[in-house]
Amino acid sequence: MTKTKAKIIATCATLALTVLSFFHGTLAYFTDAAQSNHNKIATGKAEVELVDVTYPYGSDTAVPPGTAIRIMPGHEISKTLTARNMGRIPLYVRVQVRSDITLANHSQGRESEIDLSLVSYNINLTHWVEHEGYYYYRTALLGDTEAVPLFTKVVFSEQMGNLYKDSTILVTTRIEVVQANSNADSAIDAYGWSEPTTEGGGA
Repeated sequence: MTKTKAKIIATCATLALTVLSFFHGTLAYFTDAAQSNHNKIATGKAEVELVDVTYPYGSDTAVPPGTAIRIMPGHEISKTLTARNMGRIPLYVRVQVRSDITLANHSQGRESEIDLSLVSYNINLTHWVEHEGYYYYRTALLGDTEAVPLFTKVVFSEQMGNLYKDSTILVTTRIEVVQANSNADSAIDAYGWSEPTTEGGGA
């Protein structure tokens, strides 16, 4: 099997979060800007979907892409991110979650104070493993099967203060898969991955 045949790559699901001032706290608008047709890729017999479902704070109704969600410090959003193998061949899966914060004009020059950890995710390290900026699913994802979610919520720290007023938080998710048949015994050791990239921060 060649690397060319093994590699299947897609960039999916861009999330934009806008943080505003609200009385003595911080008000955030969490917007999922991904288009649904960007979440599926197909190459040959392989077809994979990035499953990305978001619920507003305190709601049990999922919102469509592009819906703004109001968030206060200490709140968390129910958001499930996983992969579904819609084809027949087993696949190794890895996902990259990158965070970037752009400060508003009144906070320009204070970029060194940005703390990306103020927006966090409950990463599932039982079924996924972190390696060189990616989260790898620990086992091959069989056909017509959905992986155990990488995370199920996004948490906004109570420490998110006025530095982030009117700022924009951009979270970009990238999914890659390679064929598992006739490949290595684990996703990390598999052939066909693109070169690792860790620019732009992480989850």
